[in-house]
Amino acid sequence: MLTPHYEVISEDFNTAWLQVLRNCLKGKPIIFGDKEHTKHALDTSQTIILKGNAIQQIEKWTIHPDNPFKLVKQYCEEFTWEYLKAYDLKPEDAKFAYMYFDRLSRYNGFIDQLKEMKDDLAMQIATGISSNRSQAITWEPEADMGNVASPCLQRIRIRHEGDGKVSVHFSWRSRDAWGAWQSNLIALIDMIYRYVLDPNDSIIEVVMDSNDSIHVYNPDIQVATSLVEKSFFWGM
Repeated sequence: MLTPHYEVISEDFNTAWLQVLRNCLKGKPIIFGDKEHTKHALDTSQTIILKGNAIQQIEKWTIHPDNPFKLVKQYCEEFTWEYLKAYDLKPEDAKFAYMYFDRLSRYNGFIDQLKEMKDDLAMQIATGISSNRSQAITWEPEADMGNVASPCLQRIRIRHEGDGKVSVHFSWRSRDAWGAWQSNLIALIDMIYRYVLDPNDSIIEVVMDSNDSIHVYNPDIQVATSLVEKSFFWGM
């Protein structure tokens, strides 16, 4: 059995999450991890397109009331220079294996990809010529190949679509649909506005969220199933 692929198109952020969960619950049983640390899940690949009111909900941090992740404000703060500077002072054993903001703003230790994206977007706006080259990546082969704690987010691409509006594309190698999907998008888009879009007086028109592997882990299947059934999405 191949991992099934689904497409979700929605103008409601919370409805989209429920649809993503519903799809995952029809996914392929799979085992992730390594011999010492295995994780069982129902796995899918999914392309999720968000527009209209869904963008406004993300910008306002409107998370589904049944989402298990509650520390949205604290999580968004991790995507700032202020947090990163304080984080640098922590002892090594108190640090994470990686941080998205660190990889994006100090790629290989020094390349500020967010600044480069900000400057590139300014050029797109000034010239009226859109670009497919304005992107930031997290993957560092020498650190991440074979590493069990490597970034799930792989790439962000931003393109000017005219009239001060942009499209934002995210590419993920792996994703926890139950506990991470909504909070990931809220924090990343909050970061993009702060460092790329606000300086260019731009807004997001559409988000395309591409997931090579998005899943619900076995311990979360029962509660996810109950939520989907309660929300009348099971038969869709």
